[in-house]
Amino acid sequence: MTFRVKKVDVVTLTELLMKAYSFQVRKRNGECEITPDLGKKISASANWLISGQKPGLLLFGSVGSGKTTLARAIAQVVNYLYYTVWSMDRKEIFEVSATKLTKLLTSGEKDGEETFDRFKTTEMLFVDDLGLEPAMVKNYGNEILPIVELLYYRHDRMLFTICTSNLDLNDFEGKYGKRIASRFYEMFNRIGFTGDDYRKK
Repeated sequence: MTFRVKKVDVVTLTELLMKAYSFQVRKRNGECEITPDLGKKISASANWLISGQKPGLLLFGSVGSGKTTLARAIAQVVNYLYYTVWSMDRKEIFEVSATKLTKLLTSGEKDGEETFDRFKTTEMLFVDDLGLEPAMVKNYGNEILPIVELLYYRHDRMLFTICTSNLDLNDFEGKYGKRIASRFYEMFNRIGFTGDDYRKK
Protein backbone atom coordinates (compact mmCIF):
# COMPACT_ATOMS: atom_id res chain seq x y z
CA MET A 1 0.00 0.00 0.00
CA THR A 2 1.38 3.39 -0.97
CA PHE A 3 0.49 6.66 0.69
CA ARG A 4 -0.79 8.91 -2.06
CA VAL A 5 -2.53 12.23 -1.48
CA LYS A 6 -2.76 14.75 -4.31
CA LYS A 7 -0.99 18.11 -4.11
CA VAL A 8 1.23 17.13 -1.16
CA ASP A 9 4.97 17.19 -1.83
CA VAL A 10 7.76 16.19 0.53
CA VAL A 11 8.45 19.77 1.67
CA THR A 12 4.81 20.40 2.56
CA LEU A 13 4.56 17.02 4.25
CA THR A 14 7.71 17.69 6.30
CA GLU A 15 6.28 21.00 7.49
CA LEU A 16 2.99 19.34 8.44
CA LEU A 17 4.83 16.63 10.35
CA MET A 18 6.88 19.21 12.27
CA LYS A 19 3.71 21.04 13.29
CA ALA A 20 2.03 17.78 14.29
CA TYR A 21 5.09 16.71 16.29
CA SER A 22 5.07 20.02 18.17
CA PHE A 23 1.35 19.62 18.81
CA GLN A 24 1.86 16.11 20.22
CA VAL A 25 4.51 17.43 22.64
CA ARG A 26 2.46 20.46 23.71
CA LYS A 27 -0.55 18.22 24.26
CA ARG A 28 1.43 16.66 27.12
CA ASN A 29 2.38 20.11 28.44
CA GLY A 30 5.91 19.76 27.11
CA GLU A 31 8.13 22.21 25.30
CA CYS A 32 9.14 21.24 21.79
CA GLU A 33 12.39 22.07 20.05
CA ILE A 34 12.88 20.75 16.54
CA THR A 35 16.62 20.10 16.66
CA PRO A 36 18.59 19.45 13.44
CA ASP A 37 18.69 15.72 14.30
CA LEU A 38 14.94 15.56 14.90
CA GLY A 39 14.37 17.55 11.74
CA LYS A 40 16.28 14.91 9.76
CA LYS A 41 14.11 12.14 11.27
CA ILE A 42 10.93 14.01 10.41
CA SER A 43 12.19 14.68 6.87
CA ALA A 44 13.10 10.99 6.49
CA SER A 45 9.57 10.06 7.60
CA ALA A 46 8.07 12.41 5.00
CA ASN A 47 10.29 10.91 2.30
CA TRP A 48 9.16 7.42 3.32
CA LEU A 49 5.49 8.44 3.07
CA ILE A 50 5.96 10.00 -0.35
CA SER A 51 8.25 7.36 -1.87
CA GLY A 52 6.18 4.30 -1.01
CA GLN A 53 9.30 2.15 -1.50
CA LYS A 54 8.57 0.07 1.59
CA PRO A 55 5.20 -0.36 3.31
CA GLY A 56 6.58 -0.11 6.84
CA LEU A 57 8.42 2.36 9.04
CA LEU A 58 10.29 1.18 12.15
CA LEU A 59 11.25 3.81 14.72
CA PHE A 60 13.64 2.14 17.17
CA GLY A 61 16.08 3.07 19.90
CA SER A 62 16.40 4.48 23.38
CA VAL A 63 13.52 5.05 25.79
CA GLY A 64 11.91 8.50 25.78
CA SER A 65 13.64 9.69 22.61
CA GLY A 66 10.50 10.70 20.70
CA LYS A 67 9.63 7.58 18.71
CA THR A 68 5.98 7.37 19.73
CA THR A 69 5.59 11.14 19.41
CA LEU A 70 6.80 11.00 15.81
CA ALA A 71 4.62 7.98 15.01
CA ARG A 72 1.55 9.77 16.37
CA ALA A 73 2.47 12.89 14.42
CA ILE A 74 2.62 10.81 11.24
CA ALA A 75 -0.76 9.25 12.04
CA GLN A 76 -2.24 12.67 12.78
CA VAL A 77 -1.07 14.10 9.45
CA VAL A 78 -2.02 11.06 7.37
CA ASN A 79 -5.48 10.84 8.94
CA TYR A 80 -5.96 14.57 8.36
CA LEU A 81 -4.90 14.43 4.72
CA TYR A 82 -7.17 11.51 3.96
CA TYR A 83 -10.13 13.48 5.30
CA THR A 84 -9.59 16.66 3.29
CA VAL A 85 -10.45 17.70 -0.24
CA TRP A 86 -6.92 16.65 -1.18
CA SER A 87 -7.95 13.01 -1.16
CA MET A 88 -10.77 11.00 -2.68
CA ASP A 89 -10.04 8.19 -0.21
CA ARG A 90 -11.15 8.00 3.41
CA LYS A 91 -8.54 6.07 5.37
CA GLU A 92 -7.25 6.04 8.91
CA ILE A 93 -4.19 4.73 10.78
CA PHE A 94 -5.26 2.68 13.80
CA GLU A 95 -2.99 2.68 16.87
CA VAL A 96 -2.52 -0.23 19.29
CA SER A 97 0.27 -1.32 21.63
CA ALA A 98 2.01 -4.66 21.10
CA THR A 99 1.08 -5.62 24.66
CA LYS A 100 -2.62 -4.95 24.05
CA LEU A 101 -2.52 -6.97 20.83
CA THR A 102 -1.11 -9.92 22.74
CA LYS A 103 -3.65 -9.60 25.55
CA LEU A 104 -6.50 -9.74 23.04
CA LEU A 105 -5.66 -13.41 22.48
CA THR A 106 -5.29 -14.30 26.16
CA SER A 107 -8.04 -12.25 27.81
CA GLY A 108 -10.76 -14.82 27.31
CA GLU A 109 -13.02 -12.11 25.89
CA LYS A 110 -15.47 -13.34 23.28
CA ASP A 111 -14.41 -10.86 20.63
CA GLY A 112 -10.67 -10.85 21.50
CA GLU A 113 -9.63 -12.89 18.47
CA GLU A 114 -11.92 -10.92 16.17
CA THR A 115 -10.46 -7.63 17.40
CA PHE A 116 -6.91 -8.98 16.92
CA ASP A 117 -7.78 -10.01 13.36
CA ARG A 118 -9.19 -6.55 12.62
CA PHE A 119 -5.92 -4.97 13.69
CA LYS A 120 -3.92 -7.59 11.80
CA THR A 121 -5.78 -7.04 8.53
CA THR A 122 -6.50 -3.29 8.64
CA GLU A 123 -5.01 -1.34 5.77
CA MET A 124 -3.04 1.11 7.95
CA LEU A 125 -1.67 0.25 11.42
CA PHE A 126 0.61 1.75 14.08
CA VAL A 127 1.96 -0.75 16.67
CA ASP A 128 3.58 0.94 19.68
CA ASP A 129 6.28 -0.54 21.94
CA LEU A 130 7.12 -3.62 19.91
CA GLY A 131 9.18 -5.96 22.07
CA LEU A 132 7.58 -5.25 25.46
CA GLU A 133 5.01 -8.00 24.94
CA PRO A 134 5.69 -11.70 25.58
CA ALA A 135 6.71 -13.29 22.29
CA MET A 136 4.73 -16.47 22.99
CA VAL A 137 1.39 -16.84 24.76
CA LYS A 138 -1.12 -19.63 25.29
CA ASN A 139 -4.59 -19.42 23.81
CA TYR A 140 -6.88 -22.27 24.87
CA GLY A 141 -3.81 -24.41 25.50
CA ASN A 142 -2.17 -23.62 22.16
CA GLU A 143 1.15 -21.78 22.05
CA ILE A 144 0.97 -18.86 19.64
CA LEU A 145 3.18 -15.97 18.56
CA PRO A 146 0.77 -13.03 18.12
CA ILE A 147 3.20 -10.37 16.88
CA VAL A 148 4.98 -12.81 14.57
CA GLU A 149 1.61 -13.81 13.13
CA LEU A 150 0.63 -10.18 12.64
CA LEU A 151 3.92 -9.20 11.02
CA TYR A 152 3.94 -12.25 8.71
CA TYR A 153 0.46 -11.35 7.53
CA ARG A 154 1.24 -7.70 6.97
CA HIS A 155 4.59 -8.45 5.31
CA ASP A 156 3.04 -10.91 2.86
CA ARG A 157 0.47 -8.31 1.82
CA MET A 158 2.85 -5.33 2.08
CA LEU A 159 0.40 -3.40 4.27
CA PHE A 160 1.15 0.10 5.61
CA THR A 161 2.63 -0.45 9.08
CA ILE A 162 4.41 1.83 11.56
CA CYS A 163 6.13 0.26 14.58
CA THR A 164 8.04 1.74 17.50
CA SER A 165 10.42 -0.27 19.65
CA ASN A 166 13.08 0.11 22.32
CA LEU A 167 14.82 -2.95 20.88
CA ASP A 168 18.07 -2.61 18.99
CA LEU A 169 18.03 -4.02 15.44
CA ASN A 170 20.14 -6.97 16.59
CA ASP A 171 17.57 -7.82 19.28
CA PHE A 172 14.71 -8.55 16.89
CA GLU A 173 16.13 -11.90 15.84
CA GLY A 174 16.42 -13.04 19.46
CA LYS A 175 12.88 -11.88 20.21
CA TYR A 176 11.03 -13.04 17.11
CA GLY A 177 13.36 -15.42 15.27
CA LYS A 178 15.60 -15.20 12.23
CA ARG A 179 12.83 -15.46 9.61
CA ILE A 180 10.79 -12.54 10.93
CA ALA A 181 13.96 -10.48 11.53
CA SER A 182 14.84 -10.96 7.86
CA ARG A 183 11.42 -9.68 6.87
CA PHE A 184 12.01 -6.53 8.93
CA TYR A 185 14.70 -5.48 6.45
CA GLU A 186 12.44 -6.04 3.46
CA MET A 187 9.32 -4.48 4.97
CA PHE A 188 10.56 -1.51 7.00
CA ASN A 189 12.41 1.70 6.47
CA ARG A 190 14.31 2.15 9.74
CA ILE A 191 15.04 5.30 11.74
CA GLY A 192 17.20 4.97 14.85
CA PHE A 193 16.76 7.16 17.93
CA THR A 194 19.38 7.87 20.57
CA GLY A 195 19.72 10.33 23.39
CA ASP A 196 18.46 10.99 26.89
CA ASP A 197 14.94 10.28 28.07
CA TYR A 198 13.10 13.58 27.45
CA ARG A 199 10.51 12.58 30.09
CA LYS A 200 13.17 13.08 32.77
CA LYS A 201 14.02 16.62 31.72
